[in-house]
Amino acid sequence: MNNNRKKSLAGLALLGALLGGCATSTMTSSTTGGASLQVTPEVASGQYRTQTLAPLTYTRDDIRHLVVKLYKVTPEGEQPAMNGANPIQLDLDADPRFGFSANLTFTNLHPWTDYRVRGYAYKAPGTAESDLISLDASSSIDITVENVDRVYAKRLKIQLIDRVFNGQATASTVTFTDGGLTHAGSASVSFE
Repeated sequence: MNNNRKKSLAGLALLGALLGGCATSTMTSSTTGGASLQVTPEVASGQYRTQTLAPLTYTRDDIRHLVVKLYKVTPEGEQPAMNGANPIQLDLDADPRFGFSANLTFTNLHPWTDYRVRGYAYKAPGTAESDLISLDASSSIDITVENVDRVYAKRLKIQLIDRVFNGQATASTVTFTDGGLTHAGSASVSFE
């Protein structure tokens, strides 16, 4: 079988797997070196919980858009890794077939270079700051690429924030007691 036919069949097989709804996918973005970094996002819900009637933590199901960006780290700080004039980043929209378990691959990384990968989770499509639900400082990993021919594999923990509590309560009579409070008559509570 000639090389062109093998490439065509391999391309059709890959397209069929992607269209067939396989359990994981791979997204790739590249620079100009030779090493590769494979990142697997893992979501961690907010850490603090309060006893309320409304859920106060974001979960994996609240993510509608995930952006993973690659930076070069130097003594002067971090700078976006670039592919020509474009910053290197991978965008994933919430897809019921894949979720966010896809392996993300950054290829052609430069040897003897420090990189940082940052993940940004959003509760709506797009990248509006008001929709950001991950903690920037807790959603990153650092890696030093030492060898051109090596594939580095890392897990990127995406730390989600807690929801801001917003609610109202009404009662006809409230009595504060030692260690608690009581009310008389009817009471209602609403959450936003």
